[in-house]
Amino acid sequence: MPEDREDPDAYIARLRREQGYMPFVDHLEELRQRIIRILLWVLGFAAVSWFFYAQVFQFVLGPVSHLLSLEQNKLTVKIIATRLFDFFAVEMKISLLTGFILAVPPVLFEIWGFVVPALDKKVRSYGNGILVGAILLFWAGVFFCRQYVWGVMVEFLALGWAPPPIELPNGQTVRTELHLTLNEYLSFFFSFHILFGLAFELPIISLILGMSGVLTTDFFRKYWRHSVVVIAIISGVVTPTDGFSMIAMMVPLVVLFFLSWGLVSLVEKKMRS
Repeated sequence: MPEDREDPDAYIARLRREQGYMPFVDHLEELRQRIIRILLWVLGFAAVSWFFYAQVFQFVLGPVSHLLSLEQNKLTVKIIATRLFDFFAVEMKISLLTGFILAVPPVLFEIWGFVVPALDKKVRSYGNGILVGAILLFWAGVFFCRQYVWGVMVEFLALGWAPPPIELPNGQTVRTELHLTLNEYLSFFFSFHILFGLAFELPIISLILGMSGVLTTDFFRKYWRHSVVVIAIISGVVTPTDGFSMIAMMVPLVVLFFLSWGLVSLVEKKMRS
């Protein structure tokens, strides 16, 4: 029972807090604090990236460096800047986006800390494993894209569709030149890698939904064909208009979809046991 002099509303509010409830205003305040911490993490890693800018720049341009010295009568590739301000803007852009990718672990930790009170106890008990899995899968997606997809895709887009040399009346030929601006290349590079990292989170999302009872193996069994079609459509929308980049994103997503099916199946078996 509440104390004689304690206001009933205050007693109810205190009791709800002790039981894990949080008023809406407190939710907003916690969200504000976590957003501030996320920004500080990103800015901190961006500062580290800026200090190692030369190495990061080489890492970003590395997959296409061989295209800049092609010795063939087909295409000349140049990466250019069109404005005097571009070099400063590119350095800031690379530092901030690299800082965001490096800050994924603490960012996911902040997001998890905010949403975990609303999750089922069974989901919360596996919190650390889910969090580590989410971090590893995001970086696995970024690494897979950088090592096995990006360079091949750029080369295919540049050379696979390049027109033949133009023959002049005097018998000489003129090669086509492809001019990529730094901003255009960087936007494409980082957005594509971040998309791959987020796409690799599919098993984690499926695992959480499966543990919450929202997603079941019956869904996978009934709608797996529809899901493959949806994955193909999404891959076609978020990638350039060529078949290779679409397939490069679609195949890993389909594999992750069936991996998610297996994880949800394991969760169901464990919950029944």
